[in-house]
Amino acid sequence: MDQRKSFSDRVSRIADGAERPHRAPPPARWLEGGGLAYALSFPGTLLLGLLAGGFSRYAVFHVVNDGRGASSAFARPSVLAVGSGPQAYGEIILAMSGVFILGQVFRVRRTDLAGRLIAGAFLGLGLV
Repeated sequence: MDQRKSFSDRVSRIADGAERPHRAPPPARWLEGGGLAYALSFPGTLLLGLLAGGFSRYAVFHVVNDGRGASSAFARPSVLAVGSGPQAYGEIILAMSGVFILGQVFRVRRTDLAGRLIAGAFLGLGLV
């Protein structure tokens, strides 16, 4: 009986407005639109993608070539030259893995920023 009475007392206090339920604060929306942080996020994500693409080229160069030559260290002239051999596919897979990891670390949730990450990775690979 005592529990029902205390419950009904609490319900009546909430209905009267004396006690309001606690709500979580709204999430931060500093990237939703406008502002300096939003403007700087575009070149920042492009640079992160360039970093991922450049690192994948560097890693694959050292794994595949064993330091014998610098033939694959130079950028490829076009997308058509990429389709030859597993080294190019390894670079692309490693770059996309790096893009995924960097996107998770820096919490890139917007699709336009994720697209810039991928574009930066392809620029870093020299595919564009």
